[in-house]
Amino acid sequence: RALGSPRRLQSFLRRSGGDRLPSRGHSAMDSSSVDDSSSEASPTAKPSTSKACGAWVFPLAVAVVANLFYMTMSWFPNHKYLEWAESRPQCQEALPDLLLDLHDFGEQATIVTQIADALPGLMLFSTAIACAVTKNLLIWNRFLMTQSFVIVLNFVAEQSTMLPSSYGFKRCKAYLGINSAAEDRYQFSATGSCVAMIWSGHVFHMMIGGYMIGLVLEERFPGLKRRTFWGSRSAPLLKSVVVVVLACIEMSILVIDKGHYTVDMFLAMIISMLTFTNDNVEYWLFHVNPFIRSVVPARDQPMKHGQLRAIIKELQCGGGGRLRGEASPGVQLSELGRSDSASS
Repeated sequence: RALGSPRRLQSFLRRSGGDRLPSRGHSAMDSSSVDDSSSEASPTAKPSTSKACGAWVFPLAVAVVANLFYMTMSWFPNHKYLEWAESRPQCQEALPDLLLDLHDFGEQATIVTQIADALPGLMLFSTAIACAVTKNLLIWNRFLMTQSFVIVLNFVAEQSTMLPSSYGFKRCKAYLGINSAAEDRYQFSATGSCVAMIWSGHVFHMMIGGYMIGLVLEERFPGLKRRTFWGSRSAPLLKSVVVVVLACIEMSILVIDKGHYTVDMFLAMIISMLTFTNDNVEYWLFHVNPFIRSVVPARDQPMKHGQLRAIIKELQCGGGGRLRGEASPGVQLSELGRSDSASS
């Protein structure tokens, strides 16, 4: 029962010996037991310098390309909005919003705007520094690949449907330094555009920074990985509470500045939570990096949700003897889940 959830089991397995973990050749999702152990990082073998460098550089390169692509394309929906709003004077105001309509602030850019833009960037920078200082390749890869994955999805959402700016037409023109849509010329923007709506990148980046820093601190100081209420297994982790508090702080600033609609911030919070806690997303973003599997030991590599559930099922059915070494030497944990390979 103590290992009754996939993520709890995953944490347990990583603290256990490497011989209790599956290699890719013995994946619970594979129908065969092809030995591919040569591509895995051995607990004793030292990976080559080129592969180690590649494992660090690859996610950084992906993040740079993904974010540059997003910034390069952000002008197009913004220009479409300017033309649309200029031809429809009745549509130049922001959409009705539960929280934004409570006050009259945010008619122009202020110091609040700068704070709202600076905090997420500070969190991202702090996360990168924390991973580099602690030399935590696993979280470095997860951080950058997750951010790249979500920013590409954000790009698709913004390019597909243009929402009127929460700033309003007048402030958007002032933000761009123009008087009409005809004056709008293509420009590269590092902070997105007036119509970067759908879901809030500010809130997402605040949360991913807080979450990944929390992971780094939990590994560095295991005592921090505890529940908010002593003795309660259903209570949220301290890290999760801090991440939500950071999101609420950023949301409050954005509401004052009218930088996003309430629904944008709400969706960003939901998307962040579901992305960070999804075992399959963690698994695939790990395996997209072609260098990391030969650098990170097998015991630290993420597993699919279906693999973990299959192992839990076997344990609950009394198959724990195999975990204590009572099975044949060739049996690995992943083989316990082979009969339930479709569960993910």
